[in-house]
Amino acid sequence: MAQIQWKQISPQLSGSGELTGSLELTGSLFINGVEVNPNKVESIFRQTGSFYATTNDLQITGSLNLELTGSQTDFNINKQGESLFSVNNSGLVVFGQVDTYVNPVAGGLLYSSSNEYFLGFN
Repeated sequence: MAQIQWKQISPQLSGSGELTGSLELTGSLFINGVEVNPNKVESIFRQTGSFYATTNDLQITGSLNLELTGSQTDFNINKQGESLFSVNNSGLVVFGQVDTYVNPVAGGLLYSSSNEYFLGFN
């Protein structure tokens, strides 16, 4: 019978390999000098059904491309449950109706519940 010996894993591993099974890590994990913190990642997005959602503020720098090809779902922007703006699956832009008076904003476009459009300017 072969003798099994323990060997401490060096904190500075090199080369390549594969780990199968499970691994419990106590302490910190660094990849290319950056600490990996699974608790921080989970606090940004959480899986809610078939998609991931967040209640955190997000900032995007650079470009944003939304590809809805093959989707029958509209692209919606809602505030407190009311649709403000959407692009339907036919590609049409749809403005939500505003029922109450709001202060005009230069460059703003408003669609009222009386089926009229208003443009804000100085």
